[in-house]
Amino acid sequence: MRSAPRQFDYRLNLVAAALAAFAVACGLIVRATGGAFGYTLDDPYIHLRLSEMVSHGTYGINLGESASPSSSIIWPLGLVPFARTGLHEYVPLLINIGATTASLLVLFEILSCTWTAFDRSGAARFVLTLVVALSLNWFGLAFTGMEHSVHVLLTLVALLGLVRVAYGGQPRWWLWPTLALGPLVRYEGLAVSAVVLVALATRGHVRRALQTGIVILVAVMGFSLFLRSQGLPALPSSVLVKSGTAYAGALRPGDLLHSVVDNVSSTLSTRPVALLWVVALVASASLLIATRRGHRVQGELLVTACAAAVMCVHVAFGQNGWHERYEIYALTFTATALLVVGSRPIEALSRHIGTRAALGTLSVALLLVFSRYVDTTLSVVTSARSIYDQQHQMHVFVVDYLQTPVAVNDLGEVSYRNPYYVVDLGGLASETARIKRQSNQPRWMEQLVDPRRVPAALIYAPLFEGQVPDSWVRIGTLDSDYQLSNDPTVTVYATSPENVARVRTALTAFAPDVKAHTTVHLIDG
Repeated sequence: MRSAPRQFDYRLNLVAAALAAFAVACGLIVRATGGAFGYTLDDPYIHLRLSEMVSHGTYGINLGESASPSSSIIWPLGLVPFARTGLHEYVPLLINIGATTASLLVLFEILSCTWTAFDRSGAARFVLTLVVALSLNWFGLAFTGMEHSVHVLLTLVALLGLVRVAYGGQPRWWLWPTLALGPLVRYEGLAVSAVVLVALATRGHVRRALQTGIVILVAVMGFSLFLRSQGLPALPSSVLVKSGTAYAGALRPGDLLHSVVDNVSSTLSTRPVALLWVVALVASASLLIATRRGHRVQGELLVTACAAAVMCVHVAFGQNGWHERYEIYALTFTATALLVVGSRPIEALSRHIGTRAALGTLSVALLLVFSRYVDTTLSVVTSARSIYDQQHQMHVFVVDYLQTPVAVNDLGEVSYRNPYYVVDLGGLASETARIKRQSNQPRWMEQLVDPRRVPAALIYAPLFEGQVPDSWVRIGTLDSDYQLSNDPTVTVYATSPENVARVRTALTAFAPDVKAHTTVHLIDG
């Protein structure tokens, strides 16, 4: 009779499963686009462009013009060494594949802290690790080309350190740099780092917790001072554009409370977030009561209280959605923490109905609760094709046919490896554009475009209803089978009658060369 596989074998199997999944997904993406790899969002190309410009001495999108379009402090900087190589575009994917694979191993290790008593072989942890990864869109995150996969990994490593301390161990050397690094990868990392540092301080590690907190504070404030030295706000424009609480606090601190209340209502409208928030709060209260009655559940209480605290901070200040990526760090921390402290009830259920039945029930429950994230993972190929059909075609049109400066509202691949000036009407890459658009100043689009003598604009026209200048002339549209939430139609404008012939000639030349899923429609004029 064959013996059960060792835990080490299951770790190897996790690595093999992850690499196989990524290989299959990459192959399907390349097939769907007709031979090119693309990300599932346009946003990674902003970071690629920023790192490209940093390599030339500018922190921004256009050479010589400072801007802060990245919501991560260090992610674009990590891409700089590759900026002038052919590997540059693929570095985010390679990093994310490594981070996701490492996350699987760390999750397996976290579960091992409490599950080994009834899962000696590791088979249940192996299955549950893959189920959690699928349920929380870990594989989908990797193909966004953003820093979220690394953020999830750091969140899990922080939780691993916390769990070991909560159950009687000592913090390992790697825990402190992990907590310091988290906020530099994503500002939301402040939630996890602050909560875990407070928890460690309550366990007697006050000096190291305080030192790490100071390092985080100095690093984040240092970046803010750098932005100020460039004539920019203390927070990146991308944070001010996308975060209602950050924008309200920067505009008028008195509006912050009202914005937080609105954010809580908006965040809790996402059912998985609301459910985990409630479960974490109830579990924390139950364990607190049990502790006061003399039960030895201090470790479980510490882990669950930290999970509840992270969820509370995210609910108050965080974001949800946009390819199901913003909230994944909080869901990962909380769901994993609950699986750790829930090992005893799960063990009891296994004894009652059998391990396979208990594992199947738990897996189905996770997949159903987080079904929206499963759907996002399964839509990786169609999302990547959508970006290729729209943003990549815009890039080809601008760089290869129009060959002039251009104005856009969806900054990303249009700007990447583009030698021409790009006016960002969305405000991510232009502080002037952000202020004018968010304050809805009259004639703000003309004020941005005219000084740069930009002959053409490519925008989602419905977003600017009533704001498009009367002097702009519609030349045509790029229509694609776009499966994401943006508009499937990009409208091409000439920004003045004098530029009509130039823009029309370029769009006419591009029309027969556009890819199969995209169509150019010229407007008679």
